[in-house]
Amino acid sequence: MVFDIYDDKMPRRIKIDAEHVTIGRTADNDIIIHEKCASRQHCQVRLESSGDYILHDLRSRNGTSINQKLIDQPSPLNNGDEINVGKSALRFWSSPENIDKSAPKLPLVVKDSTSKTAEDPRV
Repeated sequence: MVFDIYDDKMPRRIKIDAEHVTIGRTADNDIIIHEKCASRQHCQVRLESSGDYILHDLRSRNGTSINQKLIDQPSPLNNGDEINVGKSALRFWSSPENIDKSAPKLPLVVKDSTSKTAEDPRV
């Protein structure tokens, strides 16, 4: 999965090779959002056995939105959808090959299964 992240930091792209990705305020998440509106563990994207990507709100205090629409149940994600957590936005792509050609080129951070990161400014 690949996420373009727009928050109070410099926009960046994160690629995570995992079947589920957690997003939230604390360091135990795959993607950390430094924002008071984000819950400790705010939401999760899961790759289902069907091949669909599903966004789950993890009972966050302020809710999770897809394309500015608040979700109240697990909801499917499509390439290019925007996940909204407070004032932060994350653009979702199922893989690097599915990134829209018109999407901005952002610095890439790759997270592997051991949670080490490496930056690649070419993507």
